[in-house]
Amino acid sequence: MGSFTISSWNIQGLCSSMFRLKCTDPDFVNSLRNMDIIVLHETWSNSGMSTHCPNGYRELIVPSLKNPHIKRGRDSGGIIVWYKEELKNTVSPVKRGDTHLWLK
Repeated sequence: MGSFTISSWNIQGLCSSMFRLKCTDPDFVNSLRNMDIIVLHETWSNSGMSTHCPNGYRELIVPSLKNPHIKRGRDSGGIIVWYKEELKNTVSPVKRGDTHLWLK
């Protein structure tokens, strides 16, 4: 593979009251259909939440965090990287932290 396409999107939460789980919305799915690597920021999702990773993709997740000093509200942050199955020997994590993910 000589080149590939990457989409990076601040999704402002995987779920919303209007769209429910955004990853199952047909417009969302169609807009990402031809991407080789998809990076979703600000997912606000914890590690127990299903992300509905698209068929034919692999997934790397950095869960969102809840500030222990804030008693109300949602988690913040969160990253999901979906990459095509055919890139499994090309994409790999180099460093993983509570708030970041480095890939090569």
